[in-house]
Amino acid sequence: MEGERCPVKSSIRTKLALALAACMALIAAAAALLSWTFAREDIRADVARHQFTLVTEVAKKAENDVATALKTVAGIADAIPATALDKPAEIELFIRHLPSPLGWIGRCAALAPDGRILAHNIAAPAGAVTSVAGREYFQKVLADKKPVVSAPLISGVSGTPVITLSAPRLDADGQVRIVVTCGLVLTQQGVFGHVREMKIGNSGYLYVATRDRKIVLHPDARRMLGDSPPRGANPLADRAGDGFEGTEEGANSQGLRAMMSFKQIPSLGWFVAAVYPVEEAYQPLQRARQRILAVTIGAMILGGILAWFLAGLLVAPIVRLTQH
Repeated sequence: MEGERCPVKSSIRTKLALALAACMALIAAAAALLSWTFAREDIRADVARHQFTLVTEVAKKAENDVATALKTVAGIADAIPATALDKPAEIELFIRHLPSPLGWIGRCAALAPDGRILAHNIAAPAGAVTSVAGREYFQKVLADKKPVVSAPLISGVSGTPVITLSAPRLDADGQVRIVVTCGLVLTQQGVFGHVREMKIGNSGYLYVATRDRKIVLHPDARRMLGDSPPRGANPLADRAGDGFEGTEEGANSQGLRAMMSFKQIPSLGWFVAAVYPVEEAYQPLQRARQRILAVTIGAMILGGILAWFLAGLLVAPIVRLTQH
């Protein structure tokens, strides 16, 4: 009789142990999945917060730098004596005596209302243009009669991205008599000069682009002020061009999967972007996954052992009852 009951006892204990082990494994797997999900979301939120703070600070500093420079140019225009407005020689003397460089402002020039360049504060290089009558920013100054920031362009002198700041000098009748225009080399001045050098982790970077997604500043100099990427190549940048601000995960125009943050520079019609490759951003998560996996496997093994002993304790009264 005892020999007949042992297989029954073993069968019940095995089934009960398997059932208990399966429940414990399910609980451990669910806990591991929740831990993984929470860890991933915490890391994503932390990266997003730090990136957006960075682009916000860069955008704010860039806007302040340009606003300060524009006020300086307007101040230069307003400082031209009223008695000199009809005297090109006096205008030339005034412009030539401007400090150079003037803060982070470089080359400046005085322009006649017809676009002719009357004077430079720095000697113009050979072959330099003598009129800017057809330039959009010059026409806008004449039309609006207030300071204007040009669209970015590649300097014919330095070969790097520049913007032109222009301000009118009005006469007593409110007519534009002189336009003072100064150039800013973005790769050398203010916060813009540091954007290309800023790093996020080991491989993350920042760039600045216009609302039509033309890249103004980028670590890769070959991409600056080249053709805009086709719409759809980088959906998040497309949204930034439409005014989006924030941080999301997506693929850029080079196919790189990354966390990308965007902040607008409203006065310039530009935005600052931060790109942090997901592979690097989630490295702490990979280490956490290995630890979570190791702990989960250990918990399952320990749970199986405990289930076997617990099943034995639960089966023992039934065996004693059967024997009785």
